Amino acid sequence: MTLEEYSNLVEKAFGIKNWNYSKKNNEDKTIFTINFSEDGREHTRCKVFVHKSGICDMEAAFPFTCPEDNRVELSYILAEYNFSKRYATLRLELSDGEIINSYSFDMFPAMTPEFVLGKFMGVKNIEKEIYATVVETCKPQYQEEKKSTGVSSLSDKKNKFKIDL
Repeated sequence: MTLEEYSNLVEKAFGIKNWNYSKKNNEDKTIFTINFSEDGREHTRCKVFVHKSGICDMEAAFPFTCPEDNRVELSYILAEYNFSKRYATLRLELSDGEIINSYSFDMFPAMTPEFVLGKFMGVKNIEKEIYATVVETCKPQYQEEKKSTGVSSLSDKKNKFKIDL
């Protein structure tokens, strides 16, 4: 399959829900960005990276970071939470406090948009209890203190590891 064919699967998946998203193309990958709100507040900033190799990285970033003083506590909470997870996992970037739910998989010609949407929903739909626990632990100021409009991503960070299952 080509990068265009892989990207079309993601576009068709988002089309099932009739979601608005942005899309950036280059010769190596396509990046989809879609943000979600809940109760009038930004809830997650989602990105889907479709690589020409057929790897699809999905991420849902929290709209706040964890303060340095709370990162050790949050890392223990996330380690315990992730222990029973098979696919998407919540990760805390210790260097900057960014919190991302992520999942990576190989795309195949037989995949359907419904399958891709199911994987995306598993990343986007962070359980309410753990989301509330992260908010309680980090005590975010919700965007008042955040100056950049860009969202960094786990896929862009050095030392990102992918486990091929």
